[in-house]
Amino acid sequence: MLLLFKGLYEGFGKFGKFISSLINFVLLFVVFIVGIGLVSVIAKIAGKKFLDMGKSKKKSTYWENSIIGERNREDFYRPF
Repeated sequence: MLLLFKGLYEGFGKFGKFISSLINFVLLFVVFIVGIGLVSVIAKIAGKKFLDMGKSKKKSTYWENSIIGERNREDFYRPF
């Protein structure tokens, strides 16, 4: 009888781990498709480019200079 309960305990444990792995995979897949895939499709339709990665023969370098100089204290409070 004890062997039966031990077998059931191990079997249900393996089944629970399988179900949790399956649910995690499905949920993460749905979040990826909805979150990243949908945003990507909408961005392509709108023509939005998040990274400027195009190559150009006109440019000798892709380095972008930063503007360094004195700034007001208020500029640091609202960086965006």
